[in-house]
Amino acid sequence: MANVYNSGMEGVADQTIDWVNDTINCVLLEASPSFDATDATMTAVIASGNTECTASGYSRTALAATKSVALNGNTVEFKCGNTTFSSLGAGSTIYAAVIVKYVDGSGSDIPISYHDTSDLATNGSDIVFNPTSGVCWTIVNA
Repeated sequence: MANVYNSGMEGVADQTIDWVNDTINCVLLEASPSFDATDATMTAVIASGNTECTASGYSRTALAATKSVALNGNTVEFKCGNTTFSSLGAGSTIYAAVIVKYVDGSGSDIPISYHDTSDLATNGSDIVFNPTSGVCWTIVNA
């Protein structure tokens, strides 16, 4: 289950984030990451004690082009396909992925959701962000 940043929910609500048409990237975190819903930019996410992946070959990667929004009962599902980080060099451990709206490719990018990745060690092979059933995050009308 994803944790959603306030900035992500607000951006969808005020339509400054368009899940389907905006560039939405996946950012990998290492070094015991933590989630703070009030982090409004990637600068704030990093200031909260997180470290972006340092493995050779890593860069923020756009979510697969199959992004969509679907209504499933009382739940709005924000979906995406698998996103592959190719041939990440050895020596890092990926603890989480943060989905962001691309602003400038650095600190101003807007965090949308946070996903625990269960300690994935990089070893020169691919790392794949694979959300459960293709659902990246949801809004539920309880």
